[in-house]
Amino acid sequence: MYPEDPVTSDALRASVTLRFDTLARRLALPLGATVDLVESEDFSVLKITPANDDALAIDVVFDNLIDFAAGSIGGRWEADYTDEMVEDLEDLLHAIVAGHVSEVAAPGRSRVEVTIASGEVVSETGYEGCLTSLTPMPGWTKWGRRLQYGPYRPSI
Repeated sequence: MYPEDPVTSDALRASVTLRFDTLARRLALPLGATVDLVESEDFSVLKITPANDDALAIDVVFDNLIDFAAGSIGGRWEADYTDEMVEDLEDLLHAIVAGHVSEVAAPGRSRVEVTIASGEVVSETGYEGCLTSLTPMPGWTKWGRRLQYGPYRPSI
């Protein structure tokens, strides 16, 4: 049995969406990024696309939970609307815009690692497809393709 999605008020969702949109515009727009907020009746999507091709884009969906995604397969964090969780996602946003993020990828899987301001490394691993559970790849984080993403400020 799966737990039901938490009940999130429209006012709380709108408040946190505005908070992230304001932060993204303050951090990323001066660096040439594009920040788009698409709102519907049931959810909102914030897309942050850096001008620097070496930087990592961010998508944040505000629904019953907050779905923060940055990376190819891994790099997807889900959070509720508590102050602590929202602040943790804001830390991720700051670090990714600054370029403190890397990813290691292998077939059907990737791990995104973000070094936040405190020096802590926060990581999230994602898997894609049903074969990943049937095809073990020992040590994939050691031999997988490594990417170091750059900051949002484009190189001159």
